[in-house]
Amino acid sequence: MLTKAELTIAMQTLQMELNQCHQAREELETEHKKAAEALHKLQEELELRVQQRTAELTQANQALQENLERYQVFVATTSEGIWCFELAMPIPIHLPLEEQIDLIYRHAELAECNDVFAHTYGYKQAKEITGARLPHFTPDKFQNRVTSVLLLAPATASLTAKHAKKTGTAVSTSSSII
Repeated sequence: MLTKAELTIAMQTLQMELNQCHQAREELETEHKKAAEALHKLQEELELRVQQRTAELTQANQALQENLERYQVFVATTSEGIWCFELAMPIPIHLPLEEQIDLIYRHAELAECNDVFAHTYGYKQAKEITGARLPHFTPDKFQNRVTSVLLLAPATASLTAKHAKKTGTAVSTSSSII
């Protein structure tokens, strides 16, 4: 059995350990509260940045949409035929120019055009010919002329070509290649 003095010492020791546990718990609670406040502040800052970035992106998208609409109105209302051919694959630039032009000639597709361009080839609307390959619009000898023009003046070129509409009617066109 323990003496009264030993019990008192044991009780004081337990009380000190209990006080240390309470103090450690209070310190942990304080740290937890600070961490929670810091996390809340970071969440608020992040939310603000997300809102700001969303507003910037919304404004940029609106500007792009307005530019696209202006472009579409321009293409649709101009009196000149406008067209754009695209390639589904890259053309290696290390090939000789003639080979590059041959690849372009065989693989270029009409990505977009206006109705004026479509009318030149006997179609009512641009959507009727969108996706057609370049040979549909130009005879083989035209390809040779493109090669010679690009060799002589690669920055800009003007070409005149005679070809047939879808009805077989002959038509002559002049194109500027930029």
